[in-house]
Amino acid sequence: MEGNVVTYGLVALATLVYVLRWLKPSRSSLPDIPAVTPTAPILSFYGVFKYFTHSREMIQEGYDKYKGRAFKIPEVFRWMVIVTGPKLIEELRKAPDDTLSFEEATRESLQVDYTLGPAIHHNGYHIGIVRSNLTRNLAALFPDVRDEIVAAFTEAIPLSDDWISVPALETVMQIVCRTSNRIFVGLPKCRDLDYRKLNIQFTVDVVKGAMILNLLPTFVRPLAARIFTNVPSSIDRGMKHLEPIIRQRYQAMEEYGSDYPDKPNDMLSWFMDEAKGEEREVRALVLRILTVNFAAIHTSSMSFTHALYRLAANPEYILPMREEVESIVKAEGWTKAAMGKMRKVDSFLKESQRYHGLGSA
Repeated sequence: MEGNVVTYGLVALATLVYVLRWLKPSRSSLPDIPAVTPTAPILSFYGVFKYFTHSREMIQEGYDKYKGRAFKIPEVFRWMVIVTGPKLIEELRKAPDDTLSFEEATRESLQVDYTLGPAIHHNGYHIGIVRSNLTRNLAALFPDVRDEIVAAFTEAIPLSDDWISVPALETVMQIVCRTSNRIFVGLPKCRDLDYRKLNIQFTVDVVKGAMILNLLPTFVRPLAARIFTNVPSSIDRGMKHLEPIIRQRYQAMEEYGSDYPDKPNDMLSWFMDEAKGEEREVRALVLRILTVNFAAIHTSSMSFTHALYRLAANPEYILPMREEVESIVKAEGWTKAAMGKMRKVDSFLKESQRYHGLGSA
């Protein structure tokens, strides 16, 4: 009951601030970009609430009406601009980071300073590691990845002579989480059920927290973050799983050097090698691992689940892809290079993602 009172109070405050904001002219109203809803102060406020319940319809309406152009939809404290058509999308793609920044947009939409912490925003050294170390080691790690995929599928969807039902997205998330963490932290931790639950729930908590914080005025967010986000408790839970592993690896580094015998070739080791200053602390490393899980699990799971549904709806594509996979594997085995030659599978997955994005916008 007490939590509900706080929630209603914060929402009421946000509503008041929003009304006051729209009663005062703003330089950020983007007058040259047409809107799906009326732009007058009170009417645009109605548009915000309509977007909560009819977002897909509003985006479709804007797309149909302003095809090949940009249009805007009201959010609580700003306009969301959507561009359509090849010409504008290409312009968007080519824009330099100091003009249109994906990183800053992510920081704002996910309220990173509050949901993941300011260190993630101001020191993104993990991004370079994902781009370099992970890409460079994919071929070497491929046997481990395939081993985990096989083990995860066998456990999540047991072989049976009879039909069995499993929830698609939830099942795929378990498989993706296990496989990703085979690269992130290795065996046996990647198979720990509580550890997997933590990483899957962490993503849900971050997105929910960001959604609530984006409804509130800036000056309220530091206080609201303490109520609606649980990053500290997630890190505490992650510490129970990863602190012994990190301490053991630090001890090996002190005794035998940075390239100690049987050093694990995983992302946690890469983080430990690259981290400087406070980022070398156990708690900071745990947060980095939670953050890369946040980036990996749900996006991959949603994309794969969409492809799975599309395959079920279009079974005529099953046999051509199966024949392609079987012929390539027979000739080359299961390798990263072999995967690169599966052009029909690659095309199917790309086309599925083209049809089914991660969100309407």
